[in-house]
Amino acid sequence: AGEGTTIDATNPYSVLSGGRTLEIAVTLTVAADVATELERVVIRDAKKTGLKKTGAGTLSLADCRIEANGFMDASGITGCGAYIESGVLTMTNCALRGNVIYNKTGNLVYGTGIYLKNLTRAYLDDCSFVTNGMPTATSRQAAAVLMDVLP
Repeated sequence: AGEGTTIDATNPYSVLSGGRTLEIAVTLTVAADVATELERVVIRDAKKTGLKKTGAGTLSLADCRIEANGFMDASGITGCGAYIESGVLTMTNCALRGNVIYNKTGNLVYGTGIYLKNLTRAYLDDCSFVTNGMPTATSRQAAAVLMDVLP
């Protein structure tokens, strides 16, 4: 992870890549009463999940791209693009695209774009979810967004 690059010279992004070798490209544990912000970051090419966040703190993503994650053959996948558990999530002007799992075992794939679990609040403002999916799974739920046990 951490290979710096630019998508457009006038519009720089940092790129965090799983290099198609890491199961999870970025893992964050955000403690209660802590706020973590990511801005203008591309998270891509993880074998299982692009971004995994746990902990009761707040995560804010602004103008981020989470793409091309989740291509390994596995069962029980939750959140190929992002798996966000607990706390508060704010996403503004983000795109989740091309997060796809090819599951030859045929079952248990959930929320390939983003999987939200046990959050206090989730704000998704001006975000797009495009071409996320699970074309070969027989038991599948929510190709774009799956919210599990939101209070």
